[in-house]
Amino acid sequence: MCVMPFVLLLALLTFLAGREMFGTAAGLVAITLVAFEPTLLAHGPFVTTDATVSCMFLASIYSLYRWVKAPSLPRLLMVGLACGLALAAKHSAIMLLPMMFILLAGELAGHWVSLRRSATGAALWRPCGLHAVKLFGGLAAISAIAVLILWAFYGFRYAARPGGLHLDSSIDSAANGLKPYMARGIVFFAHHRLLPESYLFGLCDVINVGNGSSTFIFGKIYAQGVWYYFPVALAIKLTL
Repeated sequence: MCVMPFVLLLALLTFLAGREMFGTAAGLVAITLVAFEPTLLAHGPFVTTDATVSCMFLASIYSLYRWVKAPSLPRLLMVGLACGLALAAKHSAIMLLPMMFILLAGELAGHWVSLRRSATGAALWRPCGLHAVKLFGGLAAISAIAVLILWAFYGFRYAARPGGLHLDSSIDSAANGLKPYMARGIVFFAHHRLLPESYLFGLCDVINVGNGSSTFIFGKIYAQGVWYYFPVALAIKLTL
């Protein structure tokens, strides 16, 4: 039952986002699709992280949209809160910040195109530069808030074990099986204590499991995942 409020909130946010972006009819269609979506119906009643992180993903992107549309401190704080809850819900939410960077880059490009139609030279580049500072400065603040909330979920304690107790393994050994750039990034965060140790251990474990898991699709077993697995799975599951 503890996951159900997030499923209901996801449905509500879907309606609100659809209504705000495209009108009431779009919002009603969107919430209808959510209500009959097989994956949500299957995972919603269970105590897993999937429904929660799905809700927080939408909350983060929708709140970002609202902040860009009408910037204010409360809206900025709401984006940071949603991102922080997403990070605390599941490790895959680490993709949120790169996604937001891409979305804001698209917003900046659209702003530049609209200004180019009526301005040139300094009259074009100065407002674009100010808009870029506002967008990506906001993203930096959102990231800081999200990380602060993540730390709060770990009691603002870096060590995975309390009371000065040590683990048998270290982050360096846990990151050994990862791709070099991933391992270097995780070790950097660990050595500078930028993220909780438990979170980083979990991140290493998630990536290692993903890299080592076999995949069965179309009657064949593959040693690792194949790029078309999820598109095929979605095409089968999303019957509507």
